[in-house]
Amino acid sequence: MNYIIDTETSGSSKEDRVISLAIGTFEHDHLSDLKIEMFNPGVPIKDGSRWVHKISDSMVKDKPKFKNTEFYTIIKDIFSDKSNVIIGHAIENDLYMIAREGIECSCRIIDTARCAKHIFNFTKNSLKFLKAELNLDSEILANYSAHTADGDVMITYLLLLEFLKYKSFDELIELTMNNILNHSLPSKKYNRIPIQQVIKQNREYVREVWLSTTNPSLRYCLTYHLHRNRIKAKMVSSG
Repeated sequence: MNYIIDTETSGSSKEDRVISLAIGTFEHDHLSDLKIEMFNPGVPIKDGSRWVHKISDSMVKDKPKFKNTEFYTIIKDIFSDKSNVIIGHAIENDLYMIAREGIECSCRIIDTARCAKHIFNFTKNSLKFLKAELNLDSEILANYSAHTADGDVMITYLLLLEFLKYKSFDELIELTMNNILNHSLPSKKYNRIPIQQVIKQNREYVREVWLSTTNPSLRYCLTYHLHRNRIKAKMVSSG
């Protein structure tokens, strides 16, 4: 199954968490079963984030923590099924924040930000820019607000439909995965060796990088390779 997701967060620091998550099912060029929930992050929402998504502390103070919801179990089940495809805009950032909650994603992904750059060669790839530049259907988006999780899922959905005019679904997966799995490890000893090979040679080092990296794209890359190679690594405690 294919899913489009987006998150809003309390900020981007180590202590910050997901405060809103939306997910919809993408099948046969249609988006269905769109769900959105809000959560109490347990920390104050940073001003910079609040100004973007307009979610205040008072709006989430009575909400449950993400880990205490049925939604958490749903996302965990989806992310653990390697046959699923997860779609999002700059999706590594969403996966990184969800990983902080204890859910790692081992699915293949489509990153619409990377696809936009490759297909259209634009100098910008924000959702706001792409919505205007590609003249995405304003009637469909009329009932959704910008910079909300469900609103961004809807824009991402329309972007995906636009990309499918130029590339097949499998080509979009390949385009994303070829880019994102091309990371090198931060070590002179291993930076020219494919990560899969390093895992076989020194899996402890790869686990250490996986546990310590703050780079969302590298985190997903290592998660994908580690899960595919059936190597277990403990999640760093998120407090």
